[in-house]
Amino acid sequence: MLEPINHLRRGLIAHGYRPVAVKGKTPAGYRWQELQLAANVVPVYSRQYADYPSTGLICGELVGLDVDTPDQATAEAIRGMVPGASAAPFRIGKAPKRLYAFRTTEPRGKTSTGAYLISGVKCQVEVLGVGNMFVAFGTHPDTGKPYEWHNGSPAETPLADLPEITPGTVDALLECAEAHFAAHGTIIKRARVRDNQPRSAAGDHPWSAVNSQALSNLNAWVMDIGLEDMRPYASGYHSVANFRPTRSTYAKQRNRALSVQPQGIFDHSAGVGMSPIDLASACLGLSPVEAVGWLENKLGIAAPHMDFSKLLAKHRRPTPGNDRHCR
Repeated sequence: MLEPINHLRRGLIAHGYRPVAVKGKTPAGYRWQELQLAANVVPVYSRQYADYPSTGLICGELVGLDVDTPDQATAEAIRGMVPGASAAPFRIGKAPKRLYAFRTTEPRGKTSTGAYLISGVKCQVEVLGVGNMFVAFGTHPDTGKPYEWHNGSPAETPLADLPEITPGTVDALLECAEAHFAAHGTIIKRARVRDNQPRSAAGDHPWSAVNSQALSNLNAWVMDIGLEDMRPYASGYHSVANFRPTRSTYAKQRNRALSVQPQGIFDHSAGVGMSPIDLASACLGLSPVEAVGWLENKLGIAAPHMDFSKLLAKHRRPTPGNDRHCR
């Protein structure tokens, strides 16, 4: 009975996706955001969560552009704004709503418009990213009917073949959709703004020079901060964010969610950006001031003179009996 589900999930893994078992719209397991199944463990996983018969896809490099607009006229207007819609597979669960599948090389967390009341129904556009998933296959809990894919589907279209969408394109779409909603409806919930970008070295803070040089010369320091399962990836590295605690008994279940690139550092599971100083501080148990000194030593540079007295008082290292733990 589980073999069709196993076959589907193994195929999705082969196509570069990260499937997760789902019941209704609820994914299975604690910290499912970090799940990265291997094909050979799919049968065991499916038996463990046999009461989760639907299959979702975890977002990150995969982007789910959810046009959550029950009003037909509004749905048609927003669909006309979606760039690359003609090339993107889309899923229908409860028409006229649609979800388009894209890929990105710049993963970030969820972004959205505000929610508006239009013709008596709530309308919104959400772009699902790091920390999110969407149900791709199974039965819709409201309609009782299977989800339908059009213009291809993840079961037949590899992740690498999906049309690409950039953060800039997403932001422009959300701006246009927000304007349309505002012109035709009443706002009931404003868009939430979050810091979901990789932390770059930009800025005029005296420490920005340290961050900038650290990002430009990752090899000088990043291998010495004790990150687990670090491997080369893109122009930098990715690793397990072992400075962040997990309740999982099995460390190998944690995926390499921390991306350390010349463009910036991003913890995909937590959905937060970091600077090199932040990362050195978290991994080595240093205060920010001490992390600056450690990076200076590794990079062979000296930061501009600052009066560190106030910062040292604020970030003084813990004394015995008052240990500080990363949270």
